[in-house]
Amino acid sequence: MPIPPPLVTGVSPKEGPPGTRITIRGENLGHDAKDLVGLKICGVDCLLSAEWKTSSKIVARTGPGKGKGEIIVSTRTGGVGSCTVGFRGYFIQIGPLQESAIWIDESQTVLSNLGRGRASSPMLIKDNEDPLGLSDEGTQPKFKEDELLEMFPEASGKMSLENFSPAWYLLENHHSTSFDDLKAGLGYMKRKAAQRSEGPIAFMKSNLSSTIDCLSSLSAMNRMFATDDIRGDCMNSYAVLLMQAKSCADGLFQEVLGRKDKADSTRNALSVLHRFKFLFYLPLNIERNIQRGDYNLVINDFVRARSLFADTQVQIFKKVYKEVEEQINLFRKMLHNKLLELPNSLEEQKKLIRYLVSLESGGEPAWECLNNQQNWLMTMLSHCRNEHIIEGKKLKKEDCTIERKQTTPMSPHQTGYGRNKSSNLTSVQDQSTTTRFKTPQKVMFIEELNDIVTENFPDFWKLGHAYFAGSLIHKETGDKSFKIDSNKHLQFKQMVSDVITFFANLVRAAFLPESLENLPREEREKYGIWPENKQEIPFAWLPHCVRCVRSCVSSLTNLDLPTDSTDLIQELAFDMRTHCMFTLLKQAITDVECLHTKETWNVEADDEYGGTTQLPALFENIVNETIQHLHEVVIQNRTGEYEIFSQQTTQKEATMLCTKLLQAFSVCLHKLAFQQPQSIGDTNK
Repeated sequence: MPIPPPLVTGVSPKEGPPGTRITIRGENLGHDAKDLVGLKICGVDCLLSAEWKTSSKIVARTGPGKGKGEIIVSTRTGGVGSCTVGFRGYFIQIGPLQESAIWIDESQTVLSNLGRGRASSPMLIKDNEDPLGLSDEGTQPKFKEDELLEMFPEASGKMSLENFSPAWYLLENHHSTSFDDLKAGLGYMKRKAAQRSEGPIAFMKSNLSSTIDCLSSLSAMNRMFATDDIRGDCMNSYAVLLMQAKSCADGLFQEVLGRKDKADSTRNALSVLHRFKFLFYLPLNIERNIQRGDYNLVINDFVRARSLFADTQVQIFKKVYKEVEEQINLFRKMLHNKLLELPNSLEEQKKLIRYLVSLESGGEPAWECLNNQQNWLMTMLSHCRNEHIIEGKKLKKEDCTIERKQTTPMSPHQTGYGRNKSSNLTSVQDQSTTTRFKTPQKVMFIEELNDIVTENFPDFWKLGHAYFAGSLIHKETGDKSFKIDSNKHLQFKQMVSDVITFFANLVRAAFLPESLENLPREEREKYGIWPENKQEIPFAWLPHCVRCVRSCVSSLTNLDLPTDSTDLIQELAFDMRTHCMFTLLKQAITDVECLHTKETWNVEADDEYGGTTQLPALFENIVNETIQHLHEVVIQNRTGEYEIFSQQTTQKEATMLCTKLLQAFSVCLHKLAFQQPQSIGDTNK
């Protein structure tokens, strides 16, 4: 069965200039693209631009046909077809500076002007066009030119002049246009500008068939001239004429082309600036974010820029990226200095370390922070020791001065008479009373030492634990292959041991100096030599000191320190408890031995015990007070503490002191019963 010829029944759009993209619809337009062998629009062959879609649809671009004509499709199977619709082609009036895909007949414009001896203005035609695409108001001016000159004295409404004023143009041509229409006109103008900014490549793509036709025509002309011109004189003369015409055209349009090149370069620079504005604005953004303290955003921006521009070969990008790297280097130094500033919270230190790791600052900021924190801790402990030892020496000198004032006989001119003598004695007594009731220096020392260790050492230990666990590096970088040097485990363990040993020996130097007698002289002096006072720490303050030490030891034990460090602080707590127990018992023995001086021999009758003096009650008070202090120090054991009576020597010593305490009361009774009473006793008797 024969296949009917192609039939075109529809076209969209129905008219347009050369190069218009049209959609052709109909019947039997071919089985496939190979079946399509011909397409003529207004008598012009447009097969090269045809794009077969289906048997009922073809998309093509029109050629340089002018006027209304038919659309004829030819196929291998159906032959030459027919159509029931037509397409009207027309030429747009194009200026000398506008691009065109077809040859322009300039005989009516250029030649006529040349015949009259004057050149045509390239913008003459364009001045009559409305750039907004609006024509509802006509072309008649609505304002008089004199009025516009008064409002814009140095401006003009002509777009071809340098002093063109958009406000003048709008008042002259669109003063009554609605705002919505003006917005639509702005959109139209933007679309036109976008079409012009596509460049010659896009223009060539949209007019490929016309360009090929032009090249084919030129090639055919060249062959014909070469065939007719045997000697080649005409070809050479034509080539010379063409070169002269090109030189003349370049000279005429050199200024225009120069402005075009400058505008193109400016447009390209602005396009690059807009496309890569992230990099160009990065130095300013980094500075602002650092000032605001938004360090995460700074690091994220730098990591993004590094991944995009680290290996770039574009000079402008390399210059900006170098400036960014200089800012990041300063940022690294700032973070490093903040990391070494102490005291600082643990979370803040972890943040700074992660920032430095993300910035690839080099080295190991976490390990450097640990070393710096250990040195700072040792320095703080040493400063605390020196400060309180110096203050203790000053107090010792003051005590010696007060004792000399109390014991040295005063000359007549020193004592005076009456009120002067009384005031001098009162002043000495006030100084003695102030010294007696002031907090002992060693007590203030142990309190400050305890605060330094309990507030700062846990952060030091936790930071080291996080470093060796890898959370400071893996969490930020995701590098699971990173391994900590095994030697640093031992180094950190030694650093912890050094801090704990220094703290324990500082406490021993103040309260248990005899326990450090076997140390070398230089090492012993490192822990401080406290001045020897006649009046040591009052026994009432000693339980408070033990309480401070035990509290510090308890907080350190909860950190799960290495075994040797834990044993060291537990031994310190044990020795302090033992020392406190022995001191309290010895003080109680001394107080009981002196009870005979407090006997007043005032007998109080009692139905149960008969007549008794105040002496048994005083003895009972001393024993009860001692037992109350010993109950906290001896009986109440905290987690991890050694049992105070676990050593035989301690048991024997405590038993001996308790025995002496009871025997001391017997000695006191013996003195009262068989020795001569003292002067106080005589007066009371």
